[in-house]
Amino acid sequence: MLSGNRDYLMLWSGGAVSLLGTQMSTVAYPLAVLALTGSATLAGVVGTTGLVARLVLRLPAGALVDRWDRRHAMLVADLSRVAVLASVAAAAAFGVLGVAQLAVAAFVENGFGELFRPASIAAFRRVVRPAEMATAVSRLEARSYAAGVAGPPLGGVLFGLARSLPFAGDAASYAYSFLATLVVRTPMGVTPATQHENLRGQLTAGLGWVWGQRVIRAMLLSAAGFGFVFRAVYLAVIVAARAGGANPAQVGTMLGTAGACGFAGALLATRLAGTRHPSLVVLGIFWSTTALVSLMALTHDPYLLGVLLGTTTFLAPAANTILISYVITVTPDALQGRVDAAGNFVTGAASPLAPLAVGLLLTKIGGPGTFLAIGGITAAIAMAVTAAPAMRSIPRLSELTGS
Repeated sequence: MLSGNRDYLMLWSGGAVSLLGTQMSTVAYPLAVLALTGSATLAGVVGTTGLVARLVLRLPAGALVDRWDRRHAMLVADLSRVAVLASVAAAAAFGVLGVAQLAVAAFVENGFGELFRPASIAAFRRVVRPAEMATAVSRLEARSYAAGVAGPPLGGVLFGLARSLPFAGDAASYAYSFLATLVVRTPMGVTPATQHENLRGQLTAGLGWVWGQRVIRAMLLSAAGFGFVFRAVYLAVIVAARAGGANPAQVGTMLGTAGACGFAGALLATRLAGTRHPSLVVLGIFWSTTALVSLMALTHDPYLLGVLLGTTTFLAPAANTILISYVITVTPDALQGRVDAAGNFVTGAASPLAPLAVGLLLTKIGGPGTFLAIGGITAAIAMAVTAAPAMRSIPRLSELTGS
């Protein structure tokens, strides 16, 4: 039982706390840039910088995770993020924080996040039995959305009190994650054969394996489309709410409302992911998002925007549970880090373009036009996903685990 699995609980709690901190600083980054410059374009540049770090470092990080002890990789990532977020908090406290430092911090934080993620996914493979994988993954989704409920409002309130506080809180969250990982007992080392593989070949091994899996390839490309849309909408609602007069606390509450909808979906993720027709869950995200994003063009109200944004994410935890459980279950242990990194490389390939593109669109055509443009892009992606045969025949999770 997962409730009695000590190592799972420590990994889960460490991730939960660090995700809370990340959500606090995620809302603080654009708020800080807007407070310093008033420029939506520069806010988009900082957001893009973090996403570029994820994309560029994703495959090397996955290869390194399959060569190193996974626990050591997680510890290094957490300590590095403690240092960079503490430096931002200190600069903000002394009034010397600038856009350049925020961009560097976003790059470093997201870069080490790419080292942590595949290591943590490989760690979960070690501590969770296959029959419990879907439940374990749905609980990972739940913690992400729970952090999304509490983190943005808390980050907005703390930013309103002092610009340094959400960044200091994020640093503290990584410190807790470090301590939680430190006490995990399950061995996290890799096989000697993996350690001595050619690093250049390892960089592409995950991509090659993923591309050869028809269902995984289709699901990852679909997730890439949704990732672009969500990143675009996330920045657009923040800027639109601020343009409508919302204060930082209201922006945080707006994003927390969205997180609450995602959390509700996470509570039902295992049941929805286990449906006889998982394809309907995945396709439902794209068509509902097309309608909901278009409706955002009609309002600047932060609370209504939060509800609309949240409704787009309601099915996301179930879809993620389907994808992640499938990948973890069918991937050999020696490839876990590289395949997770490759999957995230594919799903995040277009995401770095989203904040910058939205920043430019907001500057040129305003909020309503930007939301309509994103809605049109989502409709095109939805039609392509629906037309893909593999997306209409996704296997049930029970077929993978034999349960």
